Amino acid sequence: TITAADVSWWDGDNGVTFTDAHNIFIDENGYAYIVGSDAGTIIVDVATDSDNPTVVGQYTDEYVHDVFVRGDTLWTCEFYAGHFAAIDVTNKSSESVMATQGTPAGKTHNIWLTDNGEIAFASDETNNGYVSSYDVSDLSDIQELDRYRPGSGAPPHNAFVVSGDFVVNSFYKEGVIVLDGSRPQNMIKVGQYDTSPLAGTGYSGCWGVYP
Repeated sequence: TITAADVSWWDGDNGVTFTDAHNIFIDENGYAYIVGSDAGTIIVDVATDSDNPTVVGQYTDEYVHDVFVRGDTLWTCEFYAGHFAAIDVTNKSSESVMATQGTPAGKTHNIWLTDNGEIAFASDETNNGYVSSYDVSDLSDIQELDRYRPGSGAPPHNAFVVSGDFVVNSFYKEGVIVLDGSRPQNMIKVGQYDTSPLAGTGYSGCWGVYP
């Protein structure tokens, strides 16, 4: 049983405070990225002191709905701007935007990279939205490679890359859809697990999956 005495909270540091947020991404270096907050994207050092972490950076150029971080690159999904961005966070207190790329439906919700970091898969969370693939090996010339949608109008929510090549997606009323991303210029559905008796557009059914 959890009681009030077991619960603690943290709402900022170094003059940066927030009251709500969408989610958190923690990278391999022990930095947490608090995303979709009313103070922008907040970068927090949780490795040094997780009970009382320090805010080390803040990105406020656009509203960010979700992120993926690897090394010193922050990939932001800037939902209302309709694009994802690659941001250099080598200096956490002075971020630098290296590239932006629009997504087909302009509702950029999430992004995930392959293990080698050369291919990205993004989702547009809107009716008839796509999961799309991109060659991001050259940030000065990002190329869209392919788009997938099931044809029913169901919006995608999140796309995750597993086992190197498989892109696992939550697709609301279509359930879970697995794409073979080994040839990102020609994504093919290789599996599906339907979680809902419903079909078509709208935001019921499989909201999220994490493989």
